Amino acid sequence: MKEAVCEMYRLNGLDEGLEKGIRKGRLEARSEVVRNLISQMDLDDQQAAKLAGVSDSFVKKVRRKLKQESLC
Repeated sequence: MKEAVCEMYRLNGLDEGLEKGIRKGRLEARSEVVRNLISQMDLDDQQAAKLAGVSDSFVKKVRRKLKQESLC
């Protein structure tokens, strides 16, 4: 019984980790799309958000990060 419970917790942990990794990957992919829309196509925040399917605030965060990276 104890082993079955431990196995259930282990499998739940694996599922949670997998879901977290998928969410992180999607976020990174969206960030990359927004970065490209900003840097290569010179779109404003609203245009980039609409094309990437993200919020204006998400685009603003990506833009801020791009500016910080360009300063270094």
